[in-house]
Amino acid sequence: MSVTIAIEPYDRHLPLLERGWTTASGVELEFRSVGQLADHLHGRDRHERFLHEREFDIAELSLSSYLMYRQDHEDVIALPVFPRRMFSFSNVWVRRESKAASWADLKSAVIGVPTYQMSLGVVARHDMAVVEGVDWTTMTWASSHPENVELDAPVRRLAASSLAEALGSGEIDAVLTPEIPADPEFRRRTRRLYGSRSRTIELGQLRTCGYAPVVHLVAARTSVLERHPDLGRELVDVFTSSQEIAWDRYNDPGWGLSFWGALALEEQEQVMGRSCWTHGLDPNRRALLDFCGAAVAQGILRTAPDLDRLFWT
Repeated sequence: MSVTIAIEPYDRHLPLLERGWTTASGVELEFRSVGQLADHLHGRDRHERFLHEREFDIAELSLSSYLMYRQDHEDVIALPVFPRRMFSFSNVWVRRESKAASWADLKSAVIGVPTYQMSLGVVARHDMAVVEGVDWTTMTWASSHPENVELDAPVRRLAASSLAEALGSGEIDAVLTPEIPADPEFRRRTRRLYGSRSRTIELGQLRTCGYAPVVHLVAARTSVLERHPDLGRELVDVFTSSQEIAWDRYNDPGWGLSFWGALALEEQEQVMGRSCWTHGLDPNRRALLDFCGAAVAQGILRTAPDLDRLFWT
C-alpha cells in the first residue's frame, strides 16, 4: 500500500523527497514536490488540488484553509505536523519611495495579499493589534487570487494581474506575502516596510510568546487514516526525522547560499533551541489557540474550534 503526500521542497523536507520512506506498518510514502504559489516539480496550487480535486492522500495545507474547511467537512483531518512557520513583520513590502515605516503609517491604506484568508494574513492582522496597537479594519484588503474556501470578509479583488504590478501602479500601498514575487523588478522598486528592524521585533516575539507562528500543517484524508490507524503517528515521526537531518546539514557552513546562514541558525538556537520547530499538538497548543482566536476576530472562522477534535489521535 502506498500514499501520496504533497509538500513544499523546504530544506527540512528535502530528505523526504530525496529517498524512499516506508513506515513500520508497511505503508510506502510517495512524497511529491508541489508548490502553492510557486511551481515546483509536481506543479502548484497544492491546497486546491488536495481540498477540492482530491488529488493527494495527504498534503501540506494552509492552517486557515484547513480550519475553514473543517467547519463544514470531516473528510479531512490534521496531523500535528507544522512544516511552515512565519513571522509577519519581515514579509511586508512597500514602494521604495514610500514614507511608511510601520503598519501605523498605513492606516486607511490598501494592502495587497494573495488571499485574505491566507494564514500569514491572519498572523499579520493579529500582530498589528497586539504588537503595534494598529486597527487593521481601517485598511482595505485586496487579493490577487480567489479565496480557497468561500468566506464573507472585507476583501476585494485586484484589477492588476499581480501583486507586483498592483504595487508598482499604485493600486495598492503595500504587499503582505509569504513568497516574494518572481518579477525581477520587484526588489529593485520595493523595500521591506520594517527593514532590518523586523528581525529584532520577531526575535522579541519568539522570546515573549515562546513560539514561531504556525501557518501550515499536514492534513490527511480521514478515510486513509481509518484504513491505516498507525499512519498518523508514524508520519509525525517521519517528518521529525527529516527535520533532524536538515538541522545536521547546517553543520556545514556552506550548505546554504547565505554565507551567514549557519550563524543565523546558531542565533536562533540560542534564543529557543530547536523547540520552535517541534511537532505535536501540546507543544503547539498556545500558537494554535492564538491563531484560532485571531481568525474568529477577523471573520475567517465562525467560532473557535475544539483543537483536540481537529487532529488525528
